[in-house]
Amino acid sequence: MIKILDTTLREGEQAAGVKFTLEQKVEIAKMLDDFGVDYIEAGMPAISEEDYDKVKAVADLGLNAEIVALARAKREDIDAVKETGAQWVGIFCGINERYSEVNLNGNSFGETVHMIHKALLYAKELDLKVKYTLEDASRTKPNLINELLYFITSNYRAIDLIDRLCFADTTGNELCGAHSPDFFFDFFKPTKFKTWETEAHFHNDLGIALANSLWVSYLNDNVTISCSLNGLGERAGITSLTEYCLYYSNIPKYKNKWKLSLLPKLSQKVAEYSGIKPDPLRPIIGKNAFTHTANLHKRAVKINPKCYEPFDPSIVGRERSFG
Repeated sequence: MIKILDTTLREGEQAAGVKFTLEQKVEIAKMLDDFGVDYIEAGMPAISEEDYDKVKAVADLGLNAEIVALARAKREDIDAVKETGAQWVGIFCGINERYSEVNLNGNSFGETVHMIHKALLYAKELDLKVKYTLEDASRTKPNLINELLYFITSNYRAIDLIDRLCFADTTGNELCGAHSPDFFFDFFKPTKFKTWETEAHFHNDLGIALANSLWVSYLNDNVTISCSLNGLGERAGITSLTEYCLYYSNIPKYKNKWKLSLLPKLSQKVAEYSGIKPDPLRPIIGKNAFTHTANLHKRAVKINPKCYEPFDPSIVGRERSFG
C-alpha cells in the first residue's frame, strides 16, 4: 500500500517567504489528517524555541497520522524531537564529498559514517521510530551508499536502527534512475534494501518530481512518497500531493483512504497562509484546470464530458466552467 508523508509544514516552509504560525500549522495538520495522509512532517524543533513549540503543538493533537520531526545527526537535535512528542525522528545527513566539505567541516567518510551510526543508535535508545534520509542521494556514488549501509548492518544490525530509508533527490536532477539505473532500481525494488521500508523525496528543479515519484511507486507499491500541498518547497518545490494522489486514486488496485474532495480547500488554505497562489494552469487546483474555451470542446463536453476531461471535476470538489 502506498503511503503519503506530507511535508508542507516542514519543506513547504522552506519556500521563499513562507512562515506558518503555530495556529496555521495546527489547522493545516488537522486538514491533512482528515484528508488521509499517513505521516505529517511537522518541522525541525531544534532550530528555535518557536519551531519547537509548533512541532509540539502538532504532536499534541493526537492525530491518526504519525508525526515526524527532523534532526541533524546530533544528540541535541534528537533530544528536541523526543521532547515534542513526535513519534518519528527524521535524521538527515549526506555522505558525499561535497556534502561533507560544506556541511560537516570536511569530515572523512569514516567519520561521517560513525556520526550517523551514533545518531541512529541514540534515537533508538530514546524509543523513537527512525527515518534516515540520505541527502543528495542521486549525486552520491552508489558504492559509498552501499559501504555506509553495509557498515551499519554488519556492526549494529541496521534493521533495529533504521525503520525507513529515504532517498532524497535534493537538487531535482534525477530522472527515473537515469544517472545510476541499477542502483536506483535496487534501492526502490524490494530486493537489495529489503531490510528497510523506503521513502522517496524528489525536488522539482527540472519539473520531473512527479514523474520520479510515480516511477518509484511503480517499482515498489509499499513505498512512502514525500509530497507537499501545492508542491511547496525549497526553490522550485517538490512532488505535489494533489497530483500524485489523484493519479493513484484512478488505479483500482491501489486502495486508499484519501478524501480527494478536500483538495481544493487544502490548496486554498495553504495558498492563503503561504502567500503563494498556484499557477492558473496547475493541474487540478489551478483556476483554469476545468475551464473549456474552444467552441468544439464546449459543445462536446456538454454532450459527453469524457471527450475532453480526464476525470469528473466533482471528484476533487471542483466544477467545470466555460470560457
